[in-house]
Amino acid sequence: IIINTPDAANAGPDTSICINSSALALNGVPTGGSWSGSPYVSPSGVFNPSQIGTFEQIYTVGQPNCLGRDTMLVTVNPLPIVTVTPSGELCIGQDMPLTAGGADAYLWSPATGLSGTSGATVTASPASTTTYSVTGTNTITGCEETADVTVTVNPLPIVYGGPNQNLCNQPIPVQLTGFTPAGGTWSGNGITSGGEFTPNGTGTFPVVYTYSDSNGCTDSSTVMITVIDPTDADAGADQTVCMNSANIQLNGLPSTGTWSGTPLVSQAGLFTPTQVGTFNLTYTYGTGSCLSTDIMVITVDPLPNVTVTPSGELC
Repeated sequence: IIINTPDAANAGPDTSICINSSALALNGVPTGGSWSGSPYVSPSGVFNPSQIGTFEQIYTVGQPNCLGRDTMLVTVNPLPIVTVTPSGELCIGQDMPLTAGGADAYLWSPATGLSGTSGATVTASPASTTTYSVTGTNTITGCEETADVTVTVNPLPIVYGGPNQNLCNQPIPVQLTGFTPAGGTWSGNGITSGGEFTPNGTGTFPVVYTYSDSNGCTDSSTVMITVIDPTDADAGADQTVCMNSANIQLNGLPSTGTWSGTPLVSQAGLFTPTQVGTFNLTYTYGTGSCLSTDIMVITVDPLPNVTVTPSGELC
């Protein structure tokens, strides 16, 4: 009887791998042996990491009656469950913190609009809607996984406060118009939230129209209101005329105002003295907060009732 010493088999050191990674080639020494021990390894030593756990792999080499045998352990580690929050919306110019969890180390991409590309928390302020990916790594096992988060960027509303205004320093409320979109609010000295401005002193006053849309995005527009002292209307001196005398052209100052107060005067200031009495004529200059008025009194006297007597004959 000849007793032969079996070949010394060496399966190699224990190893670990991440689940669902590429197949692992086991290399026993000497070559030419066969692998067995779990359903995840082929006889040629190709290990498929499709199941989490620790699996004993057996490497045998030599003839059936003179086999060398060795074992090694393959540990299949799980991937980290990477999360990232929040997924939400912001407005242009705003920022949002993004926080990842489930791993030990993190890498973010793309870098555009991010405060950094590593760490559990970064700040995102993209100029347009962007999907970010974060890769989390378990630093003990080396296994990594990726999660995505989308930051939706909404545009700011287009806000117009209307044209700049020139007003006069009189306590006459003026409702601002021409602003869009409707539904915003006004702020500033001398103005209500609804846009009614009351002059109270000369100067230039900025007022701000602010509007927020359905996405919560806000923008504003500034209107400059210049307040000056009003120009006083001057109707001129009072007058006395005779009934049925020639029409009188009244000349108020400044010259572009209008007249009112009696049917005897036209807006242009032509007075027709066809009725006896005293008439208060109003001269109006300007509009809105620059409106100014002055009064002229015109007295229309009756004509004298002239008589002559007697009416008779003589030689």
